[in-house]
Amino acid sequence: MNRFLHIATATGVALTGLFLVLLGARLAMLGGSPFYVLLGVGWLVTAALLLRRAAGALVLFAATLIATMGWALWDSGFQFWGLEVRLAVPAVLGLWMLIVIRQP
Repeated sequence: MNRFLHIATATGVALTGLFLVLLGARLAMLGGSPFYVLLGVGWLVTAALLLRRAAGALVLFAATLIATMGWALWDSGFQFWGLEVRLAVPAVLGLWMLIVIRQP
């Protein structure tokens, strides 16, 4: 795997995770769902595992993606736009990781 792509992917996951933790905490303080904070923590741990090239990185990200799908269905039902805003970024990032990140 190209080292640059590996580091860039880990950085992108970390920045997105940090964004989710910070803004998710604000949302939770305003009475919203704390799920974004938990998702952000999961992505920060995933980024750390990616930087260490640990095999568990993809498994952890898959677990957060499955949890996100379940939460999105619970939160918005089967309404397209409700699901789209909750699943678009995780799904695209998950596809990127499947294509680019190859663990030994």
